[in-house]
Amino acid sequence: MKTATYGMTVRLNTPFETSRDLIIEALRQEGFGILTELDVQAVMREKAGTRMPQYIVLGACNPELAHSALVEDHDFGLLMPCNVVVREDEYRGSSVSILDPDVVARASNSLAPDNISAALGQKLSRALRTIEGESIE
Repeated sequence: MKTATYGMTVRLNTPFETSRDLIIEALRQEGFGILTELDVQAVMREKAGTRMPQYIVLGACNPELAHSALVEDHDFGLLMPCNVVVREDEYRGSSVSILDPDVVARASNSLAPDNISAALGQKLSRALRTIEGESIE
């Protein structure tokens, strides 16, 4: 698993659709549901007339943790849901990236989301490790 200053990424030796399905199932096992699925490739083709590899942004939400965060900070909804990117790799396979919840928590004025971001981080990291068996890195 590769980490960036704002997220974690796993490159997979699986086709885009398989990687999408793998991460959705791994997130489900960690208590997340998918609230949104944005097809960035389609939007860029339609709105900007550009071509790009397959690329989606999933809006994942763990209802229990989301509720706790919203109770502590009513504006925390501005920082939700957890973004998960699945994209076709230029060379082979695909990659899955997840925004680091600590980055989101730092934007909140409440201390409680720090605890929630730690729990989110553990669950999201486990989801990535679950699919990492298909990793090419």
